[in-house]
Amino acid sequence: MDTTYLSEIKKSLMSDIDFEFSIDFDGVVEYIESTSTEQFLEYENVLLFLVEKGLIPINERTKGFVTTKMGIVYIKYETCTQVGEDWDDDVWEDEVNTEHLVINLVGE
Repeated sequence: MDTTYLSEIKKSLMSDIDFEFSIDFDGVVEYIESTSTEQFLEYENVLLFLVEKGLIPINERTKGFVTTKMGIVYIKYETCTQVGEDWDDDVWEDEVNTEHLVINLVGE
């Protein structure tokens, strides 16, 4: 992994961030919502990093929240196993909550 990229991810993860997301079956970000709208690209990179690390799975659709606070990444997500005719008809798995130390994700 590129050291500049990893350095930027570490910087982002060490700051306090909070966003909601949705990813489709190809791993394409459908949306990211946050009160800090100017940080979209930064949050997208963090989200894709967490997917690459295997912390957020890709299914038909995955939606959830990522929060970082005091060096800990909190991830809450649900995966869709079957897409319905409408968003409300999708079949979702139970919500998963995980916590990860930033230092374990990006090293020192």
